[in-house]
Amino acid sequence: MRKFGALLLLLSGFCAALFVREFNNFFLTLFKGAWQIVVTFILIITGYFVFLNRHTLIQPIRKFLKTPAFGWIAAGFLIIMVFSRLYGLHGIWYNILGHELTDAHRSVKNASEEGIELLGYTIFFFGTLEYLIIRHRKRLKKSKSIPAHS
Repeated sequence: MRKFGALLLLLSGFCAALFVREFNNFFLTLFKGAWQIVVTFILIITGYFVFLNRHTLIQPIRKFLKTPAFGWIAAGFLIIMVFSRLYGLHGIWYNILGHELTDAHRSVKNASEEGIELLGYTIFFFGTLEYLIIRHRKRLKKSKSIPAHS
């Protein structure tokens, strides 16, 4: 496996799990709890392949943590997994409004919560793009420093 293979596998598996979780309503058409089974399957398969290639994981993670892209990806992750969940808590909205949520209030809450998640996904996406650009530039710099054989 290539030098960054295990890290990319880990990040890809995580993104696939987030994608399935985001479309949990589709999986509800199959049966209740279907999305959890799919996510569990993705995480088990990802974990297995990352474990097989664990010797190629530590060094790429150290390099990745030093890039500005890590900050963007971490910020997006925190917005998606922590802030949007806290923002959507029923108790917080009850305390803000002072009464139970009506259908109109629930619609506004859901729309604003989805907007917060979209912000997190966008920041996560831009962090990913930045990391790809960083890796591409390093690869170009490395290929230019290697003398061509005649």
